[in-house]
Amino acid sequence: MAADFEAYSLASGSSGNCYLVKGGDTTVLIDAGITLKALTTGMDHFGFSPSQLSGVFVTHEHSDHVKGVGPLSRRYETPVYANLPTIKAILERCGAVNVSEMAIGQEMEIGPLSVRSYRLPHDGVCHVGYVVSCGSRSLCLATDIGFVCDPLKKEIGQADLLILESNHDIRMLEEGPYPCYMKKRIRGSGGHISNKEASHALVECCRGRRRHVWLAHLSRINNLPSLALMTARADLERHGMDNIDLAVAARDVPSLHWNPNS
Repeated sequence: MAADFEAYSLASGSSGNCYLVKGGDTTVLIDAGITLKALTTGMDHFGFSPSQLSGVFVTHEHSDHVKGVGPLSRRYETPVYANLPTIKAILERCGAVNVSEMAIGQEMEIGPLSVRSYRLPHDGVCHVGYVVSCGSRSLCLATDIGFVCDPLKKEIGQADLLILESNHDIRMLEEGPYPCYMKKRIRGSGGHISNKEASHALVECCRGRRRHVWLAHLSRINNLPSLALMTARADLERHGMDNIDLAVAARDVPSLHWNPNS
């Protein structure tokens, strides 16, 4: 019998990102960008403990993705996995960490879970997304994206659960309080994709079978959950696509749970 496969959002935004993935009795995190206290509280909310973790897979070294990596690794001896440039940056930022290299494209088996990284455009030293599979089901994490590149299109078209960045509304960003250099960085090829770019990616890549999409990494200043949802739904409806179940991952509290069998 296939192992149970589930995913949970503990936090998703510029203040911190952390997702828990469970396959059978194995649990892993993708990123740990919140404090150890918040991580423990978030896991407890869903009935888990940090002591259960089999590993943390890091996308890149920015603080909203690694804030809790050092304390978690040192307190619970949790293994951490990342590519070599990111490892070097993590050690500089987080201090002593039980970290092992996972090359881009390498597939790692942990219990019934299969984890594979793929390259994404962002201004981390070597930013990646992750695909996690369990049996015939898979999820794809794709946040902190400068633009929707071809490797990303390939990955998101295959996922049963897609965790996709929908960072900002273009008008809110342009008219908002951020300084010009920050607006330029967010709009640039090493920054973040907008609601409209996310919805276009869904239309282009996610036709056909039913799937779930979490809109993630929303800006507190330059976006609203209702606006991200409205933009995506409008584009999907315009193209006659009713096969996608949409939800928004909350920025700083535990929120979404996915179970493909429920």
